[in-house]
Formats: sequence, C-alpha cells, structure tokens
Amino acid sequence: MKKTLLSGLALALAMSTTALAQDSLTVYSNWPREAMDQLKQAFESKHPEVTLEYYRAAGAELSTQFLTEQQLGTGRADYIISDVDFMEIFKERGYLLQYTPEGVARFNPDAVDPDGYWIATDFAPYVMVYNTQTVPAEEAPTAWSDLLDPKWADRMGMADPRTSAGIQVPITYWTVNLAERGEPYGWPFIEVLGSQRPTLVSGHRQLVDLVVTGEVAIAAQMPLSFISPAVESGEPVAIVWPEEGSPTSPNSGAVVAGSDGEAPAIMLHEYLASQEGQQFLADNWGAVPSHLDADFVTPDGKALDELNIQRVHITQDIRDSNTEQFMNFMQ
Repeated sequence: MKKTLLSGLALALAMSTTALAQDSLTVYSNWPREAMDQLKQAFESKHPEVTLEYYRAAGAELSTQFLTEQQLGTGRADYIISDVDFMEIFKERGYLLQYTPEGVARFNPDAVDPDGYWIATDFAPYVMVYNTQTVPAEEAPTAWSDLLDPKWADRMGMADPRTSAGIQVPITYWTVNLAERGEPYGWPFIEVLGSQRPTLVSGHRQLVDLVVTGEVAIAAQMPLSFISPAVESGEPVAIVWPEEGSPTSPNSGAVVAGSDGEAPAIMLHEYLASQEGQQFLADNWGAVPSHLDADFVTPDGKALDELNIQRVHITQDIRDSNTEQFMNFMQ
C-alpha cells in the first residue's frame, strides 16, 4: 500500500512538472530589456504556472526576425509586441490569432484593432529632451521648428532610422502630418535639420545616455517611456512637449496564430488589456495607457487631458522612403 501511495505521488509530481513545463510562453518584443524583466516578474506573480521567456530586438529587426521565422515555419513566438504598423503586416499575412480580450471594452477606441487581432498596449508620444545643466530653461526649445535654430548646430542627438524603427514616427510627423501647415515642415525641415549636424545613434536607449551625461545638449526626439525613468530618478534632464503636438504610433500586442503556447499567450493578452495590466505599464514605464480607467500622470506632472498626442500612420513604403531621404540629408 505504501509503495502504491509513493508511486501515485511520484506520478502526480511528474504530471505536475510536465504541466508546468508545458505552460511556457515566449514573447517577442520591442520593449527594453528592463521593461520585459518587469513584465516577466509581474505576469509570473499573477500566473505562477507560466514561465515567460522573451526575445527582445529593435522594431525593424524584430519584424524581420518574426517574419522570416513564420515564413520558414520555424516560429518560436507565442505572443508579439511591436509597433502597430508592423502588426498590420503580420495580420495581413495571417500570422495573428483573432481574439478580443475583455478589457478592451474600456479602451480608447483608437487602441483596438476593429478586426480583433491586436490591441494597443500603450501609446509612446515623442517629445524633446534637454540637459538642464547645459541648457537654461528659458533657452530650451518649445516647438519642433526650434530645432532649426543655428544655436543647436553640433549640439543635438537623434536616433538613426537605419537601426531605430521608432524615429520613423517623428520623421513622418515632420514630413507628412505637419507638412500640411507649410514651412518649415515637409522634407525641407529635414534638410535644414541635417545642416545642424546632429549626432546619430543606434537607438533611443543610447540617446538617453547622451543627453543625461550632457554629451548632447538636446535630444531632438525621444519616446516618453524611454526618458521617464531618468526624469523620475532626478537626472539633469527636462521634457519639452512641442507646441505643434507629440506624434505617436502605438505599441501593440497580439497572440501568434498556431503557436504552441497559445493558451498562456491569451492569458498575457488578457492581462495587458486589463485595468491592472494597463496600470502596471503606466506606473512602471511612464507609458500612456489605452485603458480609460488607468490613472496616468507624466513624469513632469501633466494629466492626459493636457497632452496633444497625434497618431501617425506609417506604411512600409513610407519607412523605406523615409530612411533613404533622411540619410541623404544627413551626409
């Protein structure tokens, strides 16, 4: 009898271990590693039966990796977090699961795919940032057009569109959305910006470091979520909300169709769409939430209704054209 009980216990333990091993979740994400580590801890605390692993890369690189794996049938991703314009490509190719989580009932209408394939996990408006030790507040730019002032020549930094997907948002805003206002916007704006000889860096993480240390006086464009930790920790930087508005292309999340980890991926989808998950993003990353019931104040004390956030749509053709033209003016 004792032997039978032990055998039964061993079998139960083996089944439990197998179940735990099966509840694994692989997330492909364009979020910073620190952010993904925080998400892993929060999600696993809520769902201890799931082990979340992730692969992190910049937006363009992540998209290429994901598309290549899906085309070859070697896909490892169960869930993907990416710029919404890339997500539309994944959706068109049939790589996403159609699933609408409960929380979207209280989402900003612009944050939900009408076809039910993705949700906008957060909005990352672009701002300008300056180092307060090298730039007095009264001399700081207040509008995007101020970047063309000759006093900023050789003193500003920007992300490089050849390696950073995010900078496509402000480039498109300057050359398409604001071009409707006339001068100085459109591609002539980029031409003059290039004559300022900005320092180009591989991504926004590096750009944060440069403006914090004062190696550049201003960051010509920066996602709010990237600079928020520096502001909150007391680094010598300040945020500028440009008078013309702050462009954004939402980050989005979706369950990968036909993946081995579909069930835990749906659990993550539900979490990111919930008020709890949205509040986690707002509290920890300075991300502008999609959920209308999530509390949010920017690191410099602004409420949502004080912000002028403008949605920017970017097709792959626009991305390709932006990069080529931008670099022509930066040579």
